[in-house]
Amino acid sequence: RSPLKRASPPPGDDKGGGEVTVKPLWTELVIPVRTYDIDFSGVVSNLAAVRWLEDLRLTMGVAHCPLERMLEAGIAPTVVKTEISYMSPVHLGDTVVGSMWVGMSGTARWTVEARITVNGRIAVTGRQTLCFSKISTGRVVRIPSWMREKYESDLCPGLTVLEA
Repeated sequence: RSPLKRASPPPGDDKGGGEVTVKPLWTELVIPVRTYDIDFSGVVSNLAAVRWLEDLRLTMGVAHCPLERMLEAGIAPTVVKTEISYMSPVHLGDTVVGSMWVGMSGTARWTVEARITVNGRIAVTGRQTLCFSKISTGRVVRIPSWMREKYESDLCPGLTVLEA
């Protein structure tokens, strides 16, 4: 079984009362737990948590924003900020599943939100702020239109924009 799962349309969390939060560019990944990722009391290493976010972001890229397309455009994603919160322990043998989605998007920066669960309970949450940089200059550039369109189509599935 492949660890990569793509949801279409993007899943949401039912918050009760019929309110659903949409998670654009949703990606999910089964994460193997190694002895060097945790200590024996279940504390996740900071390095492991960042690596798990990287694995999720790369999986999201394969599913939604191929690196080849970015390189053809002469741009690359750049992580500007990483925030991680540890909620509960992770032990060897646990079933660990990470999910990631785009939480917010501006003209040049966007955030990805992550949730790592153990047997259905939240163990780690994370947020990364990113931008695109032009490879030749290192300068920040706008989010490409094709990526914005993908985000917007996941944010509002089935929405058709009519031009006046």
